Amino acid sequence: MDSTRLLCMGDNHGNTSSLERVVRDTEQEEFDYIVHVGDITNACIDGMDEGGEQLEAVLPLFEELSNRGELLYVWGNRDFEVCVKGGFTRIDEYADFEFTPGTHIPTEGTVEVAGQQFTQDRDEVNEQTILVTHYFGHELLDHFPGLLYLSGHVHVGRFKNNVLNTGFLYRDGSHGANPIEGGYFVVEISDGSIDVTFESLGGLEKGICASHVSRGVQFTPENWQTACKFCYDSEAFYTEIVDSVEYGLEQKGIATTPQNIADLALDKHDSGVPRNFKKELSTFVTSHTETNSDV
Repeated sequence: MDSTRLLCMGDNHGNTSSLERVVRDTEQEEFDYIVHVGDITNACIDGMDEGGEQLEAVLPLFEELSNRGELLYVWGNRDFEVCVKGGFTRIDEYADFEFTPGTHIPTEGTVEVAGQQFTQDRDEVNEQTILVTHYFGHELLDHFPGLLYLSGHVHVGRFKNNVLNTGFLYRDGSHGANPIEGGYFVVEISDGSIDVTFESLGGLEKGICASHVSRGVQFTPENWQTACKFCYDSEAFYTEIVDSVEYGLEQKGIATTPQNIADLALDKHDSGVPRNFKKELSTFVTSHTETNSDV
């Protein structure tokens, strides 16, 4: 039985100690593919000069990882600087050395590495494609048509079906939170099934919330008051449900009316939901559709 083994990670934000731990922890292992979902540096916040130094420091660690499998990566929002006059500068274009390890996954089209197709472009996805984006498209969580979807950015890991958000390797203190190291994942695809193993570096914990089972397994910072992001942010929960249902309706060419949205949401998520789900969903759908119609 053929299987594909992937080492998946992202969002180290220029931090090398978290990457060093991954390198050390996987020293005796081999993978078919090693995927980094972006925010390799913290150039957007620390400045491009420091971001260049961070990229140079990461280089030997990426080179070491590339000896254990085919290395692929995408750039994240923190790997760019927003120019005052508009436009963006990417850190590898700014740095004065060549960043060579691995394969960059294109934003348009696909790239084939060792027989496997990778892309950042949703329009290029088929049932054998691995989609890798930095930003998390949560609307894909319930119905991704490809082989595997990997992402990051939101710093809360998630796994459901064939969709995995890798959380973070290192979360800095740029938004007022305490800096912590997070974790990484080993994914094995075999005979149509996907097995995910979570490896914590100490700052992320795995949990399944009984009231939000439909949103998959969550990997949240261990110092949160609750292991479920939706228990204290119900708007995020209903936004995700509605976005997912709207996307599903659009893919089938069905009108995204409030009634269709509510009916499908109730049909797909009739268990593992908050006690007042039906009532709160109806209120949210009405508000959501009215807001969107005013735009």
